[in-house]
Formats: sequence, C-alpha cells, structure tokens
Amino acid sequence: MRISTAQIYQQGLSGILRQQSSLNQTQLQLSTGRKINSPSDDPVGAARLQTLERGVQSQEVYDRNVSRTRQRLQVEESAIQSAGELIQRVRELTVQASNAPLSDGDRGQIAVELRQRLDQMVAIANTRDGDGEFIFAGAQAGTQPFVREGGDIEYKGDSIQRELSIGPGITMRDGDTGDKVFMGIRDGNGVVSAGQADGNTGTGFVAVENAISVADYPSERYTVDFINGTQFNVLDGNGAQIGPSQSYVDGDTISLPPGPGGAEITLTGPATDDDSFAVTLRTDNNEVVQAGLGPDNTGNMEFSVTSAISPASYDRADYSIEFVNEDSFVVLDNEGFRLLPTTGTDPLDDGERAFASGETISFNGVNLTLRGNPEVGDQFTVEPAANQSVFATLDDLIVALESGSGTPAEAAVQRQGIDDALARLDRIETRFLEVRSDIGGRLNTLDSVEESIAEQSLSLETLVSEVRDLDYAEAITRLQQELVTLQAAQQSFVRIQGLSLFQFLR
Repeated sequence: MRISTAQIYQQGLSGILRQQSSLNQTQLQLSTGRKINSPSDDPVGAARLQTLERGVQSQEVYDRNVSRTRQRLQVEESAIQSAGELIQRVRELTVQASNAPLSDGDRGQIAVELRQRLDQMVAIANTRDGDGEFIFAGAQAGTQPFVREGGDIEYKGDSIQRELSIGPGITMRDGDTGDKVFMGIRDGNGVVSAGQADGNTGTGFVAVENAISVADYPSERYTVDFINGTQFNVLDGNGAQIGPSQSYVDGDTISLPPGPGGAEITLTGPATDDDSFAVTLRTDNNEVVQAGLGPDNTGNMEFSVTSAISPASYDRADYSIEFVNEDSFVVLDNEGFRLLPTTGTDPLDDGERAFASGETISFNGVNLTLRGNPEVGDQFTVEPAANQSVFATLDDLIVALESGSGTPAEAAVQRQGIDDALARLDRIETRFLEVRSDIGGRLNTLDSVEESIAEQSLSLETLVSEVRDLDYAEAITRLQQELVTLQAAQQSFVRIQGLSLFQFLR
C-alpha cells in the first residue's frame, strides 16, 4: 500500500494532537480536582452528577428552613413562657384582691400594677424574631398584630399559618397566629358562662361548676298555646301552628307532636287566654328533655308529663335565674318559660325552687353555685361561653377592681368580676400550656428531621464525590503515561518525516 508524504504528515500531526488533547484533559482534571468538567467528558456521569447535586441543594434548603423554623419557634416559646409567668403574677394579684379586708384603695393599687401587666402582655404579643418580623401576625409578618383602638386591643394580623418545607412532602408551621394564642379563649368554664344581670340589688354572685353535659342530639320544641279557655293551638319550634285548633277538655291527654308516637302530656284545671306550656323532645326517640310554663300564665292549670322528664344536656341556649322571693327562684329559658324540674307522672308545680346559699343548682346539664343573699327580682344569666381575649380579661379585671365596693350590691358586682377573672385566667393558662406543648412537639420533630437531613446529605455528598471527584494517584500516573506517549509520537514523527526519496538520492 502506498502512503503519500502528505498522509504521513497528517497522521503524525493527528496523533500528536490527540495525545496533546488527552494530556490537556488530564491537566484540567488535576487543576480542578474533578473527573467531569463538562458533559462531554462523561454524558452518563454528568447526568447522574446533576441529579445528585440537585438532591444536595434540596437538602441544604431543607436544612435552612429547619434552622429558620427552629429560631422562630424558640422565640415564640420564650414569648409564651413570659406570657404564662405574667398570667401567674396576675392570678396572684387577683387572689390578693379577693381578700375581703382590702380597701378600695388597696384594690386600686393592685389595678395600677395590672395596667402595667396589660401593657407588658401587649408587648409580648408584638414580639419580633431575629429578622424583625412579628411572630404572632400570621402571614402579615410586617404588620404589628396588636394595637389599641378606642380603649380595646385589636388584632390586625390574619389567621394564615405560615408553613415551611422541611423535607420531601413535609411542612411545618413556623409559628402561631395571634388570634389563636391571645384572642379565641372561651370564658366561663369553656362551655357555659354565668353572671349577674344588670340592676341586681342583692349580694348574690354565681359560679359555673366544671361538670357540663353538652347536648349532641337533635331536638324540637312544641308549645301548647291557649287562644281561649276552651281551645288551644300546638306550635312548633318556629312558632308555626301544627294542624287545626283543638278543643280543651279538662284532664285530656295531648300528644306532642300531634299524632301517634309523640310524648303525652296531661292538662287539668281551668285555662285562661294566653296560657302556654312548652315541651322539648329528642326527635330521635321523642323523649322529653325539658318542660316549661309560659311567662303569661294566669290560670290554675296543672301540667304533667306522662313519662319522666329525662335530664337534658346543655343545649347551648340562654337561660336566666330569677328570684321570686328571698328563699326561692325560677329558671327561665330564652323565651321566658319557667323550666320545670325532673319529675314522674305527678303534676308539675309552678317551677319555683328553694334557694340555699352555696348549694348547687342544676338544670339542663348545667351546674351552678349561687352564694350571697339575692333580692327579689335579681337575675343571673346563663349563656354559651363566648370567645374572650387575654387583653379583655385583664381590662375587665381592672375595671372590677376600680369600680369600688361602697355598698353590698357593689361589693357583689366586684366579687363577681374577680371570680369571673379567676375562671378566665385558668383558661388562659391552659391555652398557653397547650401552645407551649404544641411548640415543644414541633421542636422535637425538627430535631428528628435535622438528623435525617444530615444523614441524607452525607449519603448524597458521598455519591457526588464518587462521581465527580478525581483520583489523584490514578490521574498523575495517567499524566506520566500521556507525557511519554506524546514525547514518543513527537520523536517518531521527526524521524519518519525525514525518510523520503529525495533524501535518499541526496
């Protein structure tokens, strides 16, 4: 086979250039410490390296989010701890203020410190984290969450819980909103609250006991409403008439609701216009859970239920206790009907109940304790517990202590305010403990997640190193081989390029 001089030169040059390229690639690897400096070096390895590096970057993001979440939660926990200690101090002052020997001046001095404690609580609720963001503002981290407007502390944040991703498919709240921590706290015992009505003249005050049974069944109210002495209508819970008017016969049994299967009541005695009797039934079994006498009854009718009235649970309705004389009271529902006590088939009385200071009063699942000496006409309200803020609780307590106790009635109002405050402070302490417990759980989770991130990061970085990092011993050996090969190619080319016919003829 003939080989031209040009071909010899081209082959020699190509060989030298290939060796120079290999040598240059090895030198680049040694200078960077990486086996793969461009995708063309190892397309498969480069693709795998890109995937692994994305995994490492994700773990770094998770780790930063864990650190940020921990920092905010630790700041929140410290704030809640301070708030809890403040509430404990407020409770101590409230118990001190409840001592009868204290004068109005003494209680006024306690109120002065309580105002300072209130300002301190507002400052705690406006705590910032290390980045200057408000901890309890929700998603409105740049807005001061609690401000005083018109004498009240208003919440200006939102209810959005901020969450950060701390792992694949794992998110965590980095704080709690101010309305959850400081605003939405139930008064009373959390289910029902009781208090004095405006205008009471006696010395009675009321407290709710903890045992509250809450209704979880459907119920319907029916009312027998007399339109004259001989006819009556049956009304449903909305006041709509059920069926036509019915004739009244002394001693007849009336079925509620009208028809078979209803609860049976018996009315005896003469009726007058506007007399009314109400019965509340469970709609699942027509069991009587409440019976009552109308507020405008003037007749001498006796009202009895064929079956016993089962003790009803609290149905989240409003009730009031009204004293008819110094020794007895009646319980009224929100329509003014007198609630009748549990009984068998005996005729029911007029709903009056004997009163003894300190004894428990029970009706419809509610247990109350009345103390003092109420006057005729005094009323005590019973209603579903409402949301109350920490700040409003402190404000109400301050107002109660500053109101004075010059008369027995004023002293009773003040005592009611102090007792209500103590009950609310208990629920505030419970709320703070619940929040701190939740924060502690999240911090423990962060510790576990952080350990997992560290293990995942180490595993990924090991794989990245295996794919990316250079084996210097192997690379240096290869460099030496490539140098020898290049030198041999260069020397051989110098000798071969001189072998020509013209050189031989010379």
